[in-house]
Formats: sequence, C-alpha cells, structure tokens
Amino acid sequence: MEDVFDPSIMRTRLAEQEALRDSVVKSTWAITGYVWDVIRNLIVSMIVLYVYSNVYSDTQLLFSVLLIIYLSVVSVGAGLGQYNVRMSLFNIRLHLKTQTILLSRADESSVARENLADEENEVRIAEYEADKLRYKFYINGTFISVLYVMAVYNLLTAL
Repeated sequence: MEDVFDPSIMRTRLAEQEALRDSVVKSTWAITGYVWDVIRNLIVSMIVLYVYSNVYSDTQLLFSVLLIIYLSVVSVGAGLGQYNVRMSLFNIRLHLKTQTILLSRADESSVARENLADEENEVRIAEYEADKLRYKFYINGTFISVLYVMAVYNLLTAL
C-alpha cells in the first residue's frame, strides 16, 4: 500500500491534477469562449453607446432606468447561478467523502473503490468546468459594471 503522505506521490498527484485543470480551463475551446465573451460584451457596449448618442434627453432617463433594471436582474441571476453550481459541487463532494468512509468501514472490494475513484475524477472535472464558468462570470461582470456606471452617469446627467 502506498504512503499517502509521501512527498513524491503528493507531487505526482498535484501535477496530474494541474494538468487536468489546464486541459479543461486553458483548452483552446475554453480560451475561444473567453474571447467570444469579450467580443460579445464589447458589441453590447457599443450598442448601448450608440443608443445613448442617438437618444433624446427625455428618453435618456427612461433608457437609463431600464438599463439599470436589466443589469441588476442579469447580475443577480448570474450570482445565483454561480452559487447553485458551487453548492451542488460541494454536496456531491460531501456525498463522495461519505461513500469513502462507508467503504473503508465495510472493507468492500477494490472494484467499488475504483468506481469511487472514477466518480471523484468526474467531480474534479466538473469543478474545473465550474471554474471555467466562474472566469466567464468575471468577464461578464466586468462589462456589466462598466455598463452600470454608464447608465448611472447618464441617469444623473438627464436629471
């Protein structure tokens, strides 16, 4: 049986986990998704700037209020979505830890332990996918903040 606290084994496991994380979070498709989010948010920002440059002062107030309401709903929904993903992964991780404890007490066969190890690996991949979503959340949050500042500024100048 291998020593869990052996530094060379720990380094090997950490290197494997880092390689798996990089294959998910820093893959070509993930980076393409990040770039697409930036481009999409820049297009939305240009549309908002275009509307502000062509709107009259009396409708500028209405547009600013509607934009602030929209941005508030989007940011709250995104925050709740991030929370739900994190809590679901936490509950799955807790369930797997419980299974590990029960298997160690029952001294089950190695097949059950291998299945549990496969499930833990799948959960780890899901956590890395959630990290990818979190990075997209940060990108979108940055642009939402910029739009929010623009809307508040235009709201105050319209008053």
